[in-house]
Amino acid sequence: MTSPQHAKWIRLGMQWHLARPLVALRDRLRTYGYTVYDLGDTRHLDHIPPEDHTPYSETGWPGTTPYGWVTAIDIMPPPNNSLPSLQALGGQIFGDREADLDEVSWLKYMNWGPVNNSTAKHDQWQPNHVRSSSTDVGHIHLSSRSDVTQSTVGDSYDPVARLRGEDSEMSSKEVNDIVNLLIGGFSTAGYADQDSDPLNDAAAKMNLNILSGKLDQVIKILGQLGAGQPPASSGAPVDIATVVAALKSDEGQAAIRAATYPASFQAAQDAEKS
Repeated sequence: MTSPQHAKWIRLGMQWHLARPLVALRDRLRTYGYTVYDLGDTRHLDHIPPEDHTPYSETGWPGTTPYGWVTAIDIMPPPNNSLPSLQALGGQIFGDREADLDEVSWLKYMNWGPVNNSTAKHDQWQPNHVRSSSTDVGHIHLSSRSDVTQSTVGDSYDPVARLRGEDSEMSSKEVNDIVNLLIGGFSTAGYADQDSDPLNDAAAKMNLNILSGKLDQVIKILGQLGAGQPPASSGAPVDIATVVAALKSDEGQAAIRAATYPASFQAAQDAEKS
């Protein structure tokens, strides 16, 4: 039986659009050879309440989904072994979302089978991550947030390239991990006795040794990144040149100086130069 929502959509001309982040991902995956569905079949269109495969979803988040917009796609198993399995592809998408990669920040939830295509998990971020079981098996279901229907945030997202090591963009979490390590190292290298003379030779030498040890740790991690080995918290190789360029930039150097030296020490140094 045709639902009232479905009947209304038919009367209004059956127009629909797919949320832009999903258009970008759908088209990219289709280019690789995956079959990807968007607008739901009659079963979806007549379901009560209507969900994200319909242009009149009543399950939008964080707000009401704009009328006429479909906010879900289904990715089917690859046609051959040259493409990543749904487990590998889903794992990449899940890992990127957990790592706060900007290009997949549009993802509201996903149903997928981490182990096989016969069982499934429901992973949602509304806003925090919660995992539960799902009966939506045999494919990867992706639903987008209601507020990204025309967003460009996912235009460049390519989970297949990331799986193959062809996309070295750092996630915001990876950047934060590096920044926090740098700032943590510099802060730990601060003066043990903040009331002492910041130019005291013994104190300066002691703290330079501490800072040197922290920098050794940073250099080791940067070396791993340069070799294409991601830090433990992420899933993709990182372009070391991008990291080095940022650290060598005027802004990067200013931030490092500001973090390295207490204000009183920096002021004393500046006074000596004048």
